[in-house]
This record gives sequence, C-alpha cells and structure tokens, in this order.
Amino acid sequence: MLHCTMTRMPLPIPGRPTRDLPPPQPGDYPAQLEGVFENAQEKLIIRPIRPSDEEAHADFFAHQTPDDIRFRFFSALKQIPPKLMFRLTHIDYVTEMAFIAVRPTTGETLGVARLVRDGLSDDGEFAVAIRPDVKSHGLAYHLMQKLFDWGRSQNMTHVHALILSDNGPMIAFVRKLGCRLRRDPQDASVVIAEMSL
Repeated sequence: MLHCTMTRMPLPIPGRPTRDLPPPQPGDYPAQLEGVFENAQEKLIIRPIRPSDEEAHADFFAHQTPDDIRFRFFSALKQIPPKLMFRLTHIDYVTEMAFIAVRPTTGETLGVARLVRDGLSDDGEFAVAIRPDVKSHGLAYHLMQKLFDWGRSQNMTHVHALILSDNGPMIAFVRKLGCRLRRDPQDASVVIAEMSL
C-alpha cells in the first residue's frame, strides 16, 4: 500500500479561481452517506464532516508533521487559524463535501477527503489527508472512492488536485487513482492531477 501524504486543501488565493471558496452556507447533514471502513487494524466510521467536528479536526491537524502541513496548505502553518477551522467544518454538502474517518472508541479524526465544486462548472478540486500513524492501510483510497462517488452524484464530470512537485508519495497515489499529471502553468513548483469521473 502506498504511503499517502497530502494534496493541498483548496484555499482562497488571489488569481486562482479554483481556490476561491464561497462563504459557507451549511446545509442539512446527509446521514445517509455514513458508512464504515474496516482493515486488519480496526473498523472506522466514515461520514460527512459536521460543525461539531471542529475540535477533533483541530486535533487531527495537530498530529500532522511539518511536511504534511506544508503539502496540505502550501505553507508552514504552525496552527490552523480559527476562522479557517470554522470554514473547514461548516460546509453545505452540495457544492462541497468532506468525508472524515473517525475512530469510534475515541472520536478522533484520522483522515479527511474533500471535494469542492469549481463555481458553476462540472469540475471540482479535491484534497486528502491522513494522520501519519494510520497511513499505508488503504484509508486514503477508500475515502477518495467515496468522495468521487459523491461527486458523480452531484453531476461532476472532472476533478483535479494541486500537488507540490516534491510530494512524491502523493504523486504516486493520484497516479494509482487514475489521474493524469501536468505542470501548473502558473507555478513551476506545482503539479496538477486531473481525472474524469
């Protein structure tokens, strides 16, 4: 199994339309999308993120390595600002989805995969992050397949991710997902991974 690190979380950056996220408009929680993931180690709950996950989500990022944070946010954040943490946990479940993996015995968040629609198009940007101590057990792949299924249900036909070019494990992972890779014409340090749903 691949040692999966991270793609960048879609964030507002001037001049990059796919990173300009709208203000959150929380929608009805889609309980029907809850499920489980089981491997040789344990059984985890897989479900959409909720506003009440804010504290657990902050703890999840506190467990990331400095490289994981850099790969995720394209910068060396020492902590996630409260406004950003609020934004990550308050979604509308229509233009954006985030599936998290939760350890039922403790309530800890162990992984997250996110897909954000690019405006009114049928395209979306995805990201995935797994806590370092549970990588390489198939969780990232499971989260991404569930996320892509949701994207198809929302009539998305194309997805992409932005990856730092030195993030070799993630580049290998998105290739396994079936993505095509190309250099970002706006930033030589970034690789764009693309695939049709």
